[in-house]
Amino acid sequence: MINQQHAPFFTVSFLHDYFTSKKCGDVEVVPATDCLALFKGLNLQWRNTASEFRTWILINELGGPFINNPLATPPDDKVYRKYYEQSIFRLYLKSRNNLFSNYTNISPVNGKKYYFSNVANNKRGSVLFASKAIADHANATNYVPGTMVMKPGTDNVFEAITKHTSVAVADLNDTSKWEPLSAAAYPTANDQVECSTSGQYTLALPAPVPRAEIAIYAFDFNPVTPGFTIAVGEKEIQYFNVGEEQSAIPVKLSHLKPGRYKITVNATSREVYYDPALQDESILGIMEIFNHLPAANTYAFLNAAEIIQPKQYTIQFPARRVLWKYTRKDARALSLTDTGGTAYAFSLLSNDFVSQKPIPLAEAAVTTLVLTFNPPDFKLTAVPNPPFNRLGKYTQAGYDYLCSEMFLNY
Repeated sequence: MINQQHAPFFTVSFLHDYFTSKKCGDVEVVPATDCLALFKGLNLQWRNTASEFRTWILINELGGPFINNPLATPPDDKVYRKYYEQSIFRLYLKSRNNLFSNYTNISPVNGKKYYFSNVANNKRGSVLFASKAIADHANATNYVPGTMVMKPGTDNVFEAITKHTSVAVADLNDTSKWEPLSAAAYPTANDQVECSTSGQYTLALPAPVPRAEIAIYAFDFNPVTPGFTIAVGEKEIQYFNVGEEQSAIPVKLSHLKPGRYKITVNATSREVYYDPALQDESILGIMEIFNHLPAANTYAFLNAAEIIQPKQYTIQFPARRVLWKYTRKDARALSLTDTGGTAYAFSLLSNDFVSQKPIPLAEAAVTTLVLTFNPPDFKLTAVPNPPFNRLGKYTQAGYDYLCSEMFLNY
């Protein structure tokens, strides 16, 4: 009698600095159609929980994938990598909350999606992050609020809160310019990939050309120096008449399977993710789980004997910082003060109390704001926090900040 059993395979954990528990329930995973076919072939079960995407795979009596037959003659007893090393589990990350970008420090770009994977090579401590490493702080660089950098040689991430030119790493200690964050990795603009949802992509060249040599390359699954080196089909050459040279070159994609490719036209190249399904605006990003990783790779979920070693991949989102603005009803309201440890300072500008620096949006309310009046015989404690469902803009120190607003009845 065969005893069939499933065991944990891989998990994708979603964290968010906005939530007190750090657990983010506003992102769900939807496997792509080709991924579901792979799951079915491997007898792999999956489920979205409150803040995770979990998978379980059918195993044999040794704890390896069930398709591996321990009774077979080596090397036929271990066939998972042989048959699946060039397979990719493609997952769509969808937002469950249409206000997700309001309270999350992300800046989605039109025509791009966030891209995460288990080849991110961004292990920090014991955490296997699926986002790329954040760029190190660089001297003589202009930074704007919301930009995140890594302190060189550390796992410490800082977020700029003012527009400024940073002259030295020591600037990160200046709390009027930077705020430290709690995690060692977050999604940034470097995690976004250009997407094409139609059967044609237009690659812009720096100048018009009379001849365009077009080539498409797929991922090579090289475990040491991965890249896009596998030619897909034959090169295409387009010629243009004299006086009709072109700088916008159309490239046909409709014959490709959904996935990431490198497109080159002459000496210009772009990495593009082709997938018609990405027209869905609720899709925040894509995550790809690769099967070719060698056992020594910390992201690999099979050891050298092809025994399952469950992995947890993490995506952590930063909370958005915005100015808080309270508009008073009349001149009786004199000052707004934070009496707690956060000690947020507010300036009175005309009839507006405006925070002097952006404040992180959080699930837990700041309950230590006190509004004082003239005459001083009354004051309002635990002033409510402004909502984030509708953000405006407010110019401060030469920069247009996002602003959360509240109108007071005083």
